[in-house]
Amino acid sequence: MTTTHLTVQPNASAASALRPLVFDLGVPLGSYYLLRKLGVDPGPRAAGPNPLTLRERDVLSVAADGATIAQRLYLSESTVRNYLSSAIGKTGSRNRIEAVQAARANGWL
Repeated sequence: MTTTHLTVQPNASAASALRPLVFDLGVPLGSYYLLRKLGVDPGPRAAGPNPLTLRERDVLSVAADGATIAQRLYLSESTVRNYLSSAIGKTGSRNRIEAVQAARANGWL
């Protein structure tokens, strides 16, 4: 059995203290969602298979350009909102900017 010691710096957030457990030590991905439910932000998900659909990637790509997404992709505003909401959830982000950054960092865009 391997014992892991976690050193927590003074004034460190709970998320920064738990992040090594979630990612570096291979805690199951479900734990990521558990931490989110507990109000701890574990940071972006580890890179892996692309969870985004083709249309979600299109919407995020256009969002990254700062363009009017609905007009550029010929979609209704509510459809764009649904795609963005889904992409934000799948990337574990709080908004479209963070979703774009997370998708790029993981090589999904």
